[in-house]
Amino acid sequence: MNLSPDTFETLFPFHVEVGPNSRISGLGRSIQKTCPDLQIEQAFDDAFLPFRPVDAFNLEELRSQVQTLFVIKTNGSGLSLRGQIIPTDEGGFAFLGSPWFSDSSELGKRGLTVEDFAIHDPAIDLLHILRAQQMATSDLKKLTEKLRGQRTQLKEANARLIEQEAEQRRLALIAERTDNGVILTDAEGRTQCVNAGFTRLTGYTLDEVSGKVPEHLLQGPGTNPETVDFIRSQSQERKPFRADILNYHKSGRRYWVAFEVQPLFDDKGELLHFMAIENDTTAQRAAEANRRAQFQVSQLLTQASDFTSVADELLAEIGSGLFWDSGLLWMIRDGDSTMEPVSGWFQSTSSEAPNAPEGLTQQDDLGGAAWEKGEAIWIEELDQMAPLHPRIKQLHPRLPNPPGFTRKRATLGRSHVRCLHISNSLEHEHRHNIDYR
Repeated sequence: MNLSPDTFETLFPFHVEVGPNSRISGLGRSIQKTCPDLQIEQAFDDAFLPFRPVDAFNLEELRSQVQTLFVIKTNGSGLSLRGQIIPTDEGGFAFLGSPWFSDSSELGKRGLTVEDFAIHDPAIDLLHILRAQQMATSDLKKLTEKLRGQRTQLKEANARLIEQEAEQRRLALIAERTDNGVILTDAEGRTQCVNAGFTRLTGYTLDEVSGKVPEHLLQGPGTNPETVDFIRSQSQERKPFRADILNYHKSGRRYWVAFEVQPLFDDKGELLHFMAIENDTTAQRAAEANRRAQFQVSQLLTQASDFTSVADELLAEIGSGLFWDSGLLWMIRDGDSTMEPVSGWFQSTSSEAPNAPEGLTQQDDLGGAAWEKGEAIWIEELDQMAPLHPRIKQLHPRLPNPPGFTRKRATLGRSHVRCLHISNSLEHEHRHNIDYR
């Protein structure tokens, strides 16, 4: 079958014709387009380099290797061509091939389009497949990089978590061993965790306070409402703060604490918890109150002409300075072994003043113990001193009746009835303190 030159050009746009003198005698239109440096009459082995097979070009050998697949490369532009050798009747040969691209982007770089290839040329289809593979490979690389980055982030997050857990264990150990009370609440102020110091301080266990707002359990009638408002305001604004407040033990006993509250946020700035650390300052405040009372009493006694003239001021200074409710003062009668009341004092919030029984002797249950011992007596639990109750009842009519020493504090509500008694003579001074709780 004889093909016209135009038909041959259409079928093989990248062909190269070589004459019997091993010089180029014809070039396809597409190879001329992409390799303008190729010239007619240029020696074939000057224009092209063998790539596969790598043997040097020899005309006779090339004509005889009809069944061999050749890959040759232009000496100037470096374009690789893949095809086969067909011997011609004139004693030369024709190389019938097409470009061999390893990257679909080379098509544009070489200034070629799809129209530059023969319709039957599979190179375009291969380029499409190659492009799809490259895109898949690119996507796979991106996915691999993303997964690698996520794995790195996960490792870092896991390392931070391990460190945070270790830090939390250290903090938990510190919180458990400290004498201070530690409370951890959620963002709404509901208790999630407390330490043993909190239980010792307040009397409440974690089971009793879990899910509850601590202020609802610990504050009472004596708590300063301004301090409560300050705590609420700072918490709503999510600010750290410090304060001193009067709280109430589970048993009803009042105590003072100095505490610090810190809001805890996550990495995004969201509030997670409030943490409070409380320090019991009751003893410190009591010591300060004692020192102030002692100073004021010393001032009064120094300026007084006699003891009885400052008795009322003395009782008021001691009672109010030590936050007691009432007080009575007896003095020994001249030439007698009995005592008589000379002054009485009670807080303005008390509804009744204490009664003072007449004629106490050294053998009486109430005053006799302090008088005979010659020093102050502090009675913590009246149920251990049951014989004292009749006299105590005379001192303050508001005490419950019948005696009921085993009753719980709820019998008296939250009221603390304190009676301060001072006895004095020219030779010595005795103080007797009783706390009915």
